[in-house]
Amino acid sequence: MSTGVRVCLFLTLIGAVLTFAPFIAADVLKALGDAGFALAFVGAVMALTAFICAFVFHSRDRFRRELVSGRGLLARWNYTAGEWKTFSQGERKRQADMRRLLLGITAALMALATVITYAIDRGAGVATGIVLLVVWLLCWLVSWATSRARARRDRAGPPEVRISASALLIGTELHVWRGWGNTLEECELYEGPPKQLSITYSSPNRHSRTSTDVVVPIPSGKEGEAVEVCRRLQPGGRRRD
Repeated sequence: MSTGVRVCLFLTLIGAVLTFAPFIAADVLKALGDAGFALAFVGAVMALTAFICAFVFHSRDRFRRELVSGRGLLARWNYTAGEWKTFSQGERKRQADMRRLLLGITAALMALATVITYAIDRGAGVATGIVLLVVWLLCWLVSWATSRARARRDRAGPPEVRISASALLIGTELHVWRGWGNTLEECELYEGPPKQLSITYSSPNRHSRTSTDVVVPIPSGKEGEAVEVCRRLQPGGRRRD
């Protein structure tokens, strides 16, 4: 069982506890008032979402096994410590800045929703504020865990990168652009420095699609192989300076 599946099942358990705890303990429900029902709703949504995610992660493991076995690989790259350090420092900063921006925007929107609700109904406003605070803290926790995992991976040394027509594996980090509505959108080569291969794919969400941009450095001497990878993934893939 992969880490993603275990995390999702753990979140499913937490969501189930949040859903039923207020009703099992009558004193708790009475003390929480309207917030108890809001907490139960958040827990139910969390449990259902996490359970679905666990199923998706389990199905994604098939692509991981194929990459690890070496079947259908387009490229298998290794890096020197210097190559990976130069790349990872810039990439960590870029991702950290983006996460801080998203958390700030989310906090502002949640605060605005709480103020508006409080102006209409104080009781509902307090309950809404509590629920949104819990949601924001969960978002922050995911962001923090992601940053820690990335830093831990980089400290472990340069990872191996495996690329196939359907997925990419950076150490243990898996990206899939085939199946479950995922679509490969673009493959680009950046001349750098450092030279990089960028793969953009999109995944369906509730109302639109979420775009993910994966960037990996091109090892020294592998420029020709990177061009062929981009050509195989997306004929007409572009170069950028």
